[in-house]
Amino acid sequence: MRSVLLVGALGFAILGGGQTIAGQRAVQEVPIQATNSVESGNVLRFSGNVQISLGNYVVVADEVDVPLNGTGTLQLRGNVHIDTDPTVTRIVRQPFVPR
Repeated sequence: MRSVLLVGALGFAILGGGQTIAGQRAVQEVPIQATNSVESGNVLRFSGNVQISLGNYVVVADEVDVPLNGTGTLQLRGNVHIDTDPTVTRIVRQPFVPR
């Protein structure tokens, strides 16, 4: 499995696991693991059990396209779901609806 850390153009960087301000933009470490990755034009394409770590959550997808232009939305395809850290207790609350 390949591991990639998005850095620079996407506004992500290795910063000791936290967030900071670099040139007035917040940056955050966002590790991505996948079986395969290939650069195609302005897109970095990941495929095969793609896992994107976001704090205590892991976004899992069959395929993910990451734009390399510094902005944009990651495009997820296939079987997409979010796994949580089993050691962290989650409390799910229904939204408050005033009567």
